[in-house]
Amino acid sequence: MTDYRKTSTILPSGTANQNLSDVAGARVAWLLPTIRSGPYWQPFLAEFARLFPRTTLFTGGWGGYLPGFEDAFRVRSLGRHHHLHIPFLEGTSPGYEGVNWASPVAFRELRRFRPDVIFVSAFGLWTLLALLYRGMSKSRVIVVLDGVSESTAYRHSLRLPLRRAMARRLDAAVCNSEVGCAYLRDDLLMDSSRVYHRRFYVPDVRTLRAGSDAEPAGSEPGLPSFLFSGRIIARKGWRCLLDAAHLLRQRGRGDFLVAMVGDGPEMPQLRQRVCELGLEANFAIAGSVPYCELGAYFAAASVLILPSLEDTWGMVVSEAMALGKAVLCSRAAGASELIRDGEEGYVFDPEDSAALAGQMEKLLSTPGLARAMGRQAALTMASQTPRLAALSVGEVAARVLRP
Repeated sequence: MTDYRKTSTILPSGTANQNLSDVAGARVAWLLPTIRSGPYWQPFLAEFARLFPRTTLFTGGWGGYLPGFEDAFRVRSLGRHHHLHIPFLEGTSPGYEGVNWASPVAFRELRRFRPDVIFVSAFGLWTLLALLYRGMSKSRVIVVLDGVSESTAYRHSLRLPLRRAMARRLDAAVCNSEVGCAYLRDDLLMDSSRVYHRRFYVPDVRTLRAGSDAEPAGSEPGLPSFLFSGRIIARKGWRCLLDAAHLLRQRGRGDFLVAMVGDGPEMPQLRQRVCELGLEANFAIAGSVPYCELGAYFAAASVLILPSLEDTWGMVVSEAMALGKAVLCSRAAGASELIRDGEEGYVFDPEDSAALAGQMEKLLSTPGLARAMGRQAALTMASQTPRLAALSVGEVAARVLRP
C-alpha cells in the first residue's frame, strides 16, 4: 500500500509557493455534494491541504479515505446525499437529472468553521448556500466547474438566468475545460478576469497503479484488449460500442476483447444485447470495481474507449492517458480536448458506430500503433498531476484573498 503522507513531495519549490505563503493560513472550505463516485478528488484535496493546512471538505456523500490518504485532509460529513427532482429545472439527459440537495446543516457548519474562501461545485443549491453565507461574512466564493455539455448548459431553461444571477456574485470561477470557460464567459456573462482555466480533474498515477498486479476478470493474455469504464446508462454510449464490435465481427475481425467495467440500471439490457449480437466471446463484463483495483484493468488493456453521447468531462480519459494508454474518445465528451487526432488516439462521433469500428480496426491492424499513441498520451499528461493542479487552483484562491 502506498502511504501518500510519506511518499508525496509536499510542495514544489520556487516563486509560485512563495506567492501563496502569505495566505497559507486561510481557512478554506470545499463544498462538494458527494465524492463517493469521484474518489479521484482525494489526491487533489490532499495536495491542496498541503498548501492550505486549514482546509476542510464538507460533503453529503463520503465513502471514506482511499488507502494511503487517511487523514490527508479534514472531512465534515453532512449526512446522506440525494437529489431533488424539480420539474421546471430538470435536465434532458439521463445521468444529469435532478438537483443536489443542500442540507441546512452545511450552513451551520460553515458558520462554525468561518472560512475565508469557499470552493463549491457547479451551480446549484450548494452554490446558493455558499453565496448566502458570503452575504453574511467576508468569505470569498469560487465555483469549480468540470465542464459543460449541451443539456447541462440549460440555455433554454429557467436555470440560465438563475446561474447568471449567481455568477454575478462569485469572486471567481475555475473550469476544468476550455468549453466550460467559454460557457462561463459567453452564456453566464462572467468577466474574463474572473474565469480561470485550471485542470483539477487530474489522475494520481500511484493510486491507479496500486492494484495493477491483480488479475482482471475475463482477461486473456496476448489478445488485443479495449477497455470501457463507466456507468451502464444510455448517456455513456455503450450501445455504440457494441454496434462497433458487431461490425468488426462482420468484417471477420474477432481477435479482440472488450472489458466492461462499471454498473448501472441498464446492465440487463447490456448483457442481453451482447447475446443478441453474438459477442459473448468478445466481451468480458466485470461489473463494478473498486477504484484502487482499476489499475489492473488499465494495465491489461491496449486502448480505452469512451463512447459517451454526452459528458461534461470524462475523467477516465485522463486516467488512461496518464497510464500510457491510447484513447478512442467521443467528441461529445469534454476530455476530447486532451486528444490530438492521430497522436494520443482518435476522436469520433458517438452516433457513428461505423467510424468507431474503423478506428478500432486500424489499431488492431497496425502493430505498435496503440503503444506509440500510449507513449504520447503519457507525455501529454506528465504535467497534469494532483500536486500541480492543487498549486494552480491555490493561486486562484490567493488572488481573491488579497485586496
